Amino acid sequence: MKWDGKLGLTLATVVALFSTMGAPGAEAQAKQPNVVFILVDNVGWGSFGVYGGTTPTPRIDKLANEGIRFNNYNVEVQCTPSRSAIHTGRYSVRSGTYTVPLPGQGLSGMSPWEYTIAKLFSDAGYATALYGKWHLGDVQGRLPTDQGYDEWWGIKNSWDEAGYTAWPLFKESGVPVPMIWEGKKGEESKPVMPLDLKVRPIVDEKYIIPKTVDFIKRNAAAKKPFFVYVGYSEMHPPAMANPNFANKSPERSGVFADIIAEMDYRVGQVLDAVKEAGRREQHDLHLEQRQRGRRGHTTNRAGFERTVARRFLQHAVRGKHAGACHDSLARQGPGRCRHTGDACGGGLAADAGRDGRCVESGPQGPAHRWHRRFG
Repeated sequence: MKWDGKLGLTLATVVALFSTMGAPGAEAQAKQPNVVFILVDNVGWGSFGVYGGTTPTPRIDKLANEGIRFNNYNVEVQCTPSRSAIHTGRYSVRSGTYTVPLPGQGLSGMSPWEYTIAKLFSDAGYATALYGKWHLGDVQGRLPTDQGYDEWWGIKNSWDEAGYTAWPLFKESGVPVPMIWEGKKGEESKPVMPLDLKVRPIVDEKYIIPKTVDFIKRNAAAKKPFFVYVGYSEMHPPAMANPNFANKSPERSGVFADIIAEMDYRVGQVLDAVKEAGRREQHDLHLEQRQRGRRGHTTNRAGFERTVARRFLQHAVRGKHAGACHDSLARQGPGRCRHTGDACGGGLAADAGRDGRCVESGPQGPAHRWHRRFG
């Protein structure tokens, strides 16, 4: 059986962030860690060096070895349900986002009344941003800035659309030219450039990662806590190696390896920005690698994944759990437990906890909480 994979900086443990929060005020704000989340599509289970991959990934390996690895983490099987679970902490079927919407199937997307992790952070006083892929709604009212993000730049749906204009009969098809969009909270999102095969191989290098780095630096300088979600473009089809990495090293062979090498470099750029922004232990960084069902196969069953977490809390890790592995069964989602909402001043849906329970402190110690969702 063939399996696709996904990698990302996971929010599965984001409830841990708020276990150190007290009442609003200078002291509480000083304890609010910044959060960087990177989601990378279609990466194989063993693609990174830390999991036996043959392509050198020194930055990701270092991230893994300094943090905690989750080896039994379950996910949704497609792009849209995965992102829905991440943003709501609920099974995707509860919000009607259990499959990727296809053209001609009518209106789609996450309902505006869902209480997302971005809204939770925003209510806690965080600056919030999303760069890259959204795939949770493509109409005004269901875009990132309608769901808790202060700003966004990226695509509404899938990177597949980059190849549309290359079709021989595209002009005759009547399909609109796919676009990259941007927006700010309170304003309508606007198209900024075509999404095509010219921008596809450089979109991470020229746009998504630089915008992420700029967001980190801006808010660090303003001493404002921030949450940034990075919908990295690779390894999603059409997978195209960046010219700066394609066939540039004898240690790699082929497009897949070249893209993994760039991915490692881009993660390193984000880590460097975090380090430059201030004390790294005040930042929460996660790396998630997951496998999903066979391409085109929709199911409520989740594939297994491996997750690499850089750091949970400044008070929880400090090198204490470096290199640790956690093998308990867990499910994807931010785990909006009621104490989390109370701690950060945000309200939660009455059924927010019905898909799982909070397990204090992971493998050891009461310093933070991990959310575990059992299928």
